[in-house]
Amino acid sequence: MNTAEKVIEKFGGQSKLAKLIERRQSTVQYWAKSGIIPAQWQGELLLLAKRLHIDLGYEDLIGLPRQETRTHDKSLDDADRDFTRRASPRYESRFSYQRLETPGRFSKGSFTIMFIDFITFTRYGDNQDLRRGARTLQNGIIDVFDELEWDVAGPVTQNDAVMIPTGDGYWIGFENFVDDKDILNYAARLSTRLKEENTSVRIGINHGPCFVHRDVNSRVNLVGWGLVDAERVMTCGSKGHILCTSAFARPLIDSTDEPNLHFIGQYSIRGRKLEVYNYYSDSFGNPYSPPEVKMKGKRKRNL
Repeated sequence: MNTAEKVIEKFGGQSKLAKLIERRQSTVQYWAKSGIIPAQWQGELLLLAKRLHIDLGYEDLIGLPRQETRTHDKSLDDADRDFTRRASPRYESRFSYQRLETPGRFSKGSFTIMFIDFITFTRYGDNQDLRRGARTLQNGIIDVFDELEWDVAGPVTQNDAVMIPTGDGYWIGFENFVDDKDILNYAARLSTRLKEENTSVRIGINHGPCFVHRDVNSRVNLVGWGLVDAERVMTCGSKGHILCTSAFARPLIDSTDEPNLHFIGQYSIRGRKLEVYNYYSDSFGNPYSPPEVKMKGKRKRNL
C-alpha cells in the first residue's frame, strides 16, 4: 500500500474521502494511483483529520516515519493548529477581511454553522424580557467563545468564526480547524449557562456548503445551504434542545462514537428532509424529541 492509499484508508476509502472534500472520486483515485497527496491538499486533509479525530500527521502525508511521541502539552496543540492554518491556504484566510477586499467576491467552502434562537418572549415589542435576554445571550457568547477570534480585521488575520445577530438570537460559522467536539461543548455550555440565568434557547448545528463574502456593511458574512439547514434543524426544537443534522453528527459519531448524540428521526420543513440528532446528557440539553407534528415517525424519549 503506497503513501496516498494509507492516507485515504484513514478516511474510510476513496468514495468517503471524495465526499468529505467535495470532489469526484476520480480525484482521490488518481492520488491512490500516483501514490502522492498533492501539496495543495495536504493542509486541508490535516484540518479535516483534526475535525474528525483521525490520527493523521504531516509525516503520513509525505511517507516519512512518525517521530517519537512526546509528552502531551497544550502548547503543542496550539503549534499544530497554527501549522495547519499556514499549511492550508484553501482554509487559512476564508474569514479574512484581506482575502475578501474585492467587492462581490465569494469564496466557496464547507463550514459548521450553529444557530441560536430565543424561545418566545412574554409580549410583543420592546420589553424587559427581550432586553434582558439579549444582554444575557451576548454576555454568554462572549464568555463561552472567549478563546476564539472573530470579526478581527487586519493584514494577517486568523478569524476562527463569524458571528452574526439575527434579531432573536445569533448564528455562528466556524472555521474547519475548530474541532467538532469543541463546537458541541460550546453549545452545551452556552445552553446550560443561559438556562441557569432563566433565558431559554434552542440550538441547531449543521455542516454544509457556504459562500464567504463581504456584506453591504463590509463585514465578513456567509450565505448558502450550510446556513439554511442549520436554521431549519433549529426550528424543530424547543427549550433546551441542541439539534444536529446528520451532515454534522454522522462523521463525528463514526470517528469518535460520541455517546450523547441520539438519532431521533427525519424532519421535514418546506419540502426539505433532514435526519436529526438530539445532543443531550443528564447535565445539559433536552432529552425529549420534538412534537410529532414536526417529526416523521414515532415520537420518543431517548433515555
